[in-house]
Formats: sequence, structure tokens, C-alpha cells
Amino acid sequence: MNANEPLTPDAQLKQQERSRKRKAILAGGVVLGLGAAVTLAAWSDDVFANGTFGTGTFELQGNVYGAPESTYENYDTSPGDALTFVLTPNNMAPGDTVYAPISIATSDQTSTEALVSLTGATAPADPNAARLFNNLTFEINTIAEGGICNPAVFGAGTELLGPGALTRDLADAFTVAANQDTEQHLCFAVTLPDNETTGAVDMQGLSTGPVVWQFTGESVTTN
Repeated sequence: MNANEPLTPDAQLKQQERSRKRKAILAGGVVLGLGAAVTLAAWSDDVFANGTFGTGTFELQGNVYGAPESTYENYDTSPGDALTFVLTPNNMAPGDTVYAPISIATSDQTSTEALVSLTGATAPADPNAARLFNNLTFEINTIAEGGICNPAVFGAGTELLGPGALTRDLADAFTVAANQDTEQHLCFAVTLPDNETTGAVDMQGLSTGPVVWQFTGESVTTN
């Protein structure tokens, strides 16, 4: 057949049929190619991790009797419990010193150490009470055991805070362990100086009212 001769209707029909088949095959190839790309996508997997977090407990306690551990109490609100002085603190004369013990520890449920600071007492509002308050001095020694605090025990102790006004603070005074594993035993000494320049001789019959010191424990971060 001459290439320039026109195709018969039957030949044209066959040619169109072959063209449609080629397009269908090509189209099928495109579809198959896309299908293979999806099937061969990268594999993936997951790993999960989790943690549950909570808080410990923290409680600073005091013991104005020194020992045993069963007598430790929270004393959370002012004025707390009264110190037990060896001499009667309400019957002081110039030159007298009275002594009292207190032990500080964490509770047996506390999960961290405690760094303990002392906040000094606040002077009373009454002028006469304040006059006596301002003439008293106090000091603190650490002692080996609680329960007894007298001149001999105080003298055998180690100075924590030297003599001075009742209002003094002591930051970061000492550390006590968690779970009441260790305690810090202290001996307070309060003195009415025997010195006429202080006016102590003119203070008969006066009372300060409750003199309140505050121990504050701060939890120690463990890394």
C-alpha cells in the first residue's frame, strides 16, 4: 500500500483500535508505577516512654523536752510550746541567767534534709515590757544530747550564737537530716545583765510576756 494513498474505512478503524490499546497500556503502566511507589514506602516504628511524678513531704519539728523522739511536735503556730528553764524565768534578778533546751529535727515522714534558720523575737508593744525585753540578752550553744540544759551542759557545748539582743536572726544555722535521722540539740541561755547602766536594777516586777523565737526549715535539694 502506498503511504500517500488514503486509508480505507476498515484500515482507519483498525488503526484507531491499535492506538486506543497503546494508550490503555500506557495508562495502565502509570497506574502500576504509582501503586508500586505506595507499596514500597519506608517502614516506621515507635518507642514510648513515660514517668509519673509526685512530691515528698516536709515538716520541721521541735522538742522542748530534749528526748525521746516520740515527744517531737510540729509547733506550727506562734507562740509554740514553752521552753522549760532550769531557773524560774519570771523571778530573775540582775546577773541571773536561765537555761532551757530545745531539739530540732525533721518529722519521720520528711523526705529531704532541712536547712534551719532562726528568726529573733519581736519586742512587746507595752513600754514597760519592752524595757525589760530590750535589756535581756540571749545566746545558744549546741549540746551533745537534749533534755538537760544547765550551766555545766551549756559550758560544754559549742557556740552557735553568741550573747546579744533577743531580736537577732541567724540564717542557715544548721542542717538536720530527713526522716528524723538526726536532731540538733540546743541550749538557750537568757541573761538579765548585772549592770546598772542598763537600768536592770529598776526593773522589779516587770514581765516581757511570751518571747517567741521562730525556727524555719527549708528543704535541701538533692541532685
